[in-house]
Amino acid sequence: MRRVALLLNRNAQRVTPELVAWARSAAARPGDVFATATLEEARAAAEAILAGGYGAVCVGGGDGTFSRAAQDFLALAPDHVPALLPLRLGGGNAIHDVCGASPPTPAGLLSDLARAGGDEAPAPLRLIEVEGRLAHFVGTGIDAKHIEDFDALIKGKLRNGPLRPLSRGIPAIVLTVLLRTLPRLVLEPRLCARIVSTGAAAERLDDAGRPTGDPLPEGAVLYDGDITIMAAATVSQYSRDITFFPFADALSDRFQLRVSSAGPAEVLLHLPSVFDGTYRNPRTLLDFAVTGARIELSLPSPFHIGGDLQAAAGAFTMALSPHVVPVLRRPGGARSAPPAPRP
Repeated sequence: MRRVALLLNRNAQRVTPELVAWARSAAARPGDVFATATLEEARAAAEAILAGGYGAVCVGGGDGTFSRAAQDFLALAPDHVPALLPLRLGGGNAIHDVCGASPPTPAGLLSDLARAGGDEAPAPLRLIEVEGRLAHFVGTGIDAKHIEDFDALIKGKLRNGPLRPLSRGIPAIVLTVLLRTLPRLVLEPRLCARIVSTGAAAERLDDAGRPTGDPLPEGAVLYDGDITIMAAATVSQYSRDITFFPFADALSDRFQLRVSSAGPAEVLLHLPSVFDGTYRNPRTLLDFAVTGARIELSLPSPFHIGGDLQAAAGAFTMALSPHVVPVLRRPGGARSAPPAPRP
């Protein structure tokens, strides 16, 4: 049995003062709960958790909170990172889907605490290093715009007003897409990207995730043209149980890079298969297995690292990190999606 610490981000969507108080009553000891509001507090909490000899940490927040915690533990004690299990308390929950986190109810959170304290063996989670940050996914294009829109509309306006009930979960996402992100996709100039391989030979992947064609050496241009989204990940999920990276789990020494130029009509027409990871269209959707890439954009644009929005940039680089963190994965193994017929 493992001793379990709870690391809660007070800025996360569902981490309220009431939730923190409940966590202290539910934990084995009140001192097992570390509630933080700044990066400095989070780093200090990670130091205390390591000094306390905890065997597992339940991380309460979204993907950004989880990525920051993983980076802190790796920076402090890369060979002694405790097993990590995310609690579904943030806005973005990709890593929570990967790990099979329970719903954010008292019963669900208690179940996760019991699971973290049990004897389930952790599995290594590979990470991508992006401009000095570590995360399990990164992206630019419509996904970064959606995060930007969500922050402006939901966090900036609805969350503190009379429409607060619409500021959580699926309603918040749908409102953001309909009111902000889709109109931007239609009205704003198309973003162009030049993607260059920067590590070991990259491979183009076919509809089933198998390498196809000759390996692409360092310096090879993987893509040069319009994009709707460019994203990369070491995990299959992209929040809300969307299997956006269906081949990532099968890549042991690379990560999946996906670039799409699909327009809004194509996306909406095939939305179910886009969500479950089965949509294929070689004209507008390309997949690669890479160890590193440099993304050069036609104009400064926002991008995100693990769901955390970054300032607009004209270029950024990413590479597979040599470090891994132990996590409790989805019971029954990672989810993957079978290929679907071409449109």
